[in-house]
Amino acid sequence: MTLKNFQETIVSGSGVLISNETGIPFDLPPFQMTFDLGIEEAVQEVIGPTGLKGTAGSYQTAERAMLNLTFTHKAPEVIEMVTGRKWKLSSGEIDLAKQITVPSSGIVPPVGTGTEGFGMLVDNPNSKASKIGAFRMTLPLKRVPWAAEPTAPLAEDEWMQGPNFAMRFAPNLAAKREVVTVISSVPQTSYLELGEEPTGSYSVVILFTYTTGNRLILTAGNGAVSVAGNSLDMNAAETPVKLRLDQEPGSCYSYKLKRSMQKVAC
Repeated sequence: MTLKNFQETIVSGSGVLISNETGIPFDLPPFQMTFDLGIEEAVQEVIGPTGLKGTAGSYQTAERAMLNLTFTHKAPEVIEMVTGRKWKLSSGEIDLAKQITVPSSGIVPPVGTGTEGFGMLVDNPNSKASKIGAFRMTLPLKRVPWAAEPTAPLAEDEWMQGPNFAMRFAPNLAAKREVVTVISSVPQTSYLELGEEPTGSYSVVILFTYTTGNRLILTAGNGAVSVAGNSLDMNAAETPVKLRLDQEPGSCYSYKLKRSMQKVAC
């Protein structure tokens, strides 16, 4: 064995999932992977002349392979796999929430094109606001109809909601620079929404690269996300995903490992 062969090892892995329904592949973001073979075995026992029990071998009784993937990017497909549900294109109302410090003028100007809140209608019935009152209790503000140029000052704790999330607040709120929380909604013609359709099954291709440039390739034709016990922490640096490798009918194993003799070319 040469020193070069002795030093050969796997550097890293990358993967692709292929939807078995559409045949469309999508690249996975970088991940760490643990391959749980899920092997179960039964141990055979014997009893010796002295009456003591011992073992005489074992045999495999099950193999339930699982890929445990840990992603550092919350790509849309990663969220699909965590929830087990596909994204879909939708249109309709998008909920908004904003916490602001009331300007000394009491006026919040409308937002521009492409900014959250653009397209909001005047006096949206979904618009509500509150402030923190005595004993830090939340107190609602009273919304009155929008007027671009009010003829009289707003009464205490009153506010208005105008076009494109423009707002006007009462003088007492502006004088104290109150922090208020506003909720509303805005119509959008196109957005992504987590739908009801399950993710289905995937063909899995995981490519491991050796220091020599050769590949070790793991393939499985019937991978399915395991959603039991999943949680989605949007603030976490890592997102774990469990991908169960189900056995295809008539096959002996749920996955294959192949060592390619060709090398990666850049």
